[in-house]
Amino acid sequence: MTKEPGISVRFSSPVARVAATLLSTQFVGSAVRFAYLVAIARMLPPADVGIYSFGMALYLTMLGAVAFGQNIVLSTYAGRRGEISDRLLHHSLSVTIAAVTVAIAFGVAVVFVSEESPRERVALIFLIAALGARAFVSWVRNFFIANEDVRWIPSYEFSFRLGEAVTGCTLIWSGAGLVAVCGLHFGSWVIEAVAAWRLVYSRAARRLRLGRNWRLLVRLVQVSAVYAVGYWLIQTFPQWGAIALKFVQPDPVLLAQFAIAMQLLIVLAIFPLALGQAMIPGIGRARRLGSSTDLLAVATVMKAAIIMAIAFAICAETVAVAFIPWIFGREYVLAGETLATLSWTLGPYSVALLAVQSLNAFGERASGTLLAALMAVLFFAGVGLFFPLGHLEAVTSALILASALSAIAGAVLLAPRLGLSRLWWVPAAMIAAVCAAIFAFFDVGLLIATPASTGVLVASTWALGVFSREEVAAIAAAFRKRSSTSAQSMAGSQ
Repeated sequence: MTKEPGISVRFSSPVARVAATLLSTQFVGSAVRFAYLVAIARMLPPADVGIYSFGMALYLTMLGAVAFGQNIVLSTYAGRRGEISDRLLHHSLSVTIAAVTVAIAFGVAVVFVSEESPRERVALIFLIAALGARAFVSWVRNFFIANEDVRWIPSYEFSFRLGEAVTGCTLIWSGAGLVAVCGLHFGSWVIEAVAAWRLVYSRAARRLRLGRNWRLLVRLVQVSAVYAVGYWLIQTFPQWGAIALKFVQPDPVLLAQFAIAMQLLIVLAIFPLALGQAMIPGIGRARRLGSSTDLLAVATVMKAAIIMAIAFAICAETVAVAFIPWIFGREYVLAGETLATLSWTLGPYSVALLAVQSLNAFGERASGTLLAALMAVLFFAGVGLFFPLGHLEAVTSALILASALSAIAGAVLLAPRLGLSRLWWVPAAMIAAVCAAIFAFFDVGLLIATPASTGVLVASTWALGVFSREEVAAIAAAFRKRSSTSAQSMAGSQ
């Protein structure tokens, strides 16, 4: 992993700042949701947890669709200084609202087909209805991300997610059930949507209205569609397993076991998700200005994200079997075993996700969409291929197959755009390290397995030259600068 001759690697661009802010937002939101999920699993019957998990998977899958690529459109077509014209902003909002309307109608139809119980239908329809408010909040965030103004996002995320979790736990403790939990989710996002609308007025000094120029709307839909398909497929990949499991077998308890394991995996995926969002404006700026330095910095951070993802996966693999039953209860032993298997998908999925988002930012929309479509085809083909092994085994094996092969394909496609001829070594090194670590140390006990597996990862990363000396020096300099800035801020406040 060598750098281009004469090019230094720097991390002074807004990419690092935006990535750090979004990472903290994802971490805060995921931590609160995890604690809330623990409370739900402890206080509601496993069958209700399964229905709730299916509803959330369906709802999050549709949320990826209603975004309709507007996060990439707004970032890609922003001006040199990040300005977004009112014309683009208003028509982007119109496209989002149209997509939300179609998605809600589709979601309600799926609920009536999949559920026979009136109680469960009402609960799931509350989640589907929340789609409109949450889609608007996401659109507002995408607008601010495109402008690289994201400092307000973590506090909003913490306040609203914590408020929902505390209120939800109080309701459940008071005797409320599944319908109340889903209704609260709907109300929470409606309130946040109102706050987001006011924020656009106060912080960005923009007045929102719907764009009505038909020719521009058609053009925006045409441009967005290619972005939307690829981004939607890759972003909703973690939800496919729960949806597939719902329709291939009838047991909601088994679905709850899988969903809890997948929710924890999603928590571990916060780093590549935040990094992918932050990279889009940076790559767009690098393309416009012809800055090879910015692209090399992005490539370096990508590799760091991948290595961190596999380190998290090692921890999940070694401690999940004991950790999940201790947290959620003895009835969720199978969830721990499932997470131990699913942790194999975290690193490869990170590679594929970053590759699709980066290819879109480079303007390679067709390549990004084809890569995401390949992942979908591999998953559904894998479910059919592994179906004789059992329902749960088929879904988990298909997720591993799809993520691993898509990671390799994504790295090969992205390497030339970043000027790194050996980027494909990253997923190869990652997968090799995990295989060696797990097979060598899994049966020797947690106190030995986790540090030993991490050591194998570090040694493999060094031996295969994932990072050059210049990249290591640049990362160390960035941390020193960050520490110095923090120290000065603390001293100035005293």
